[in-house]
Amino acid sequence: MTDQDYKTAWQNEPDAQELSEMANDVRGAYAHKNHDATTPNIDVEKEWKQFQSKHLQTSPAFGWRRWVVAASMLLLFGIGIALGWPYLKEWNLSKRQNIENQANSTLSERSTFDDSTQFVYENAELKSILKDIAELHDAKVDYRCKEDIFLYVKLEKSWSLKKCIDFLNHFERVNLSLTEDNTIVAQ
Repeated sequence: MTDQDYKTAWQNEPDAQELSEMANDVRGAYAHKNHDATTPNIDVEKEWKQFQSKHLQTSPAFGWRRWVVAASMLLLFGIGIALGWPYLKEWNLSKRQNIENQANSTLSERSTFDDSTQFVYENAELKSILKDIAELHDAKVDYRCKEDIFLYVKLEKSWSLKKCIDFLNHFERVNLSLTEDNTIVAQ
């Protein structure tokens, strides 16, 4: 391309006038800088320190506030865990029960270990568990529960009747009591 072709292309450019003005401004500023011998030397470090002292001041309470925010977040996290823990335990228990149900689908409702010192119940109804405990301890069962309760539990045969009842009462929805005439009441 020739110079004339460049000029023609430049003149046909829609932003050519604006670009020409900007180029002239830059050329003028550069010429002015070269002719101005009185440009002061600027100490960049000194100017930066002045800028920092004016604009980047931190209050002494900022560190204190940061600790308050961190402590509040930890407290809220702890409360969240404490409130969610029972639901998490129930979810884990039901998940574990589902896995065990699938793995032991062919097992009977109640099984005992070979040494027969324990009862092991896998997804057994509370009514049948109480029947076995009552037979072992010569007790009676008064079953008043309105819903079926199924448990995964291991009981020692050497435990007293009271200890078995106390142990079973730790499960959700299980409410057992023992009367004076050795009757287990399930409500």
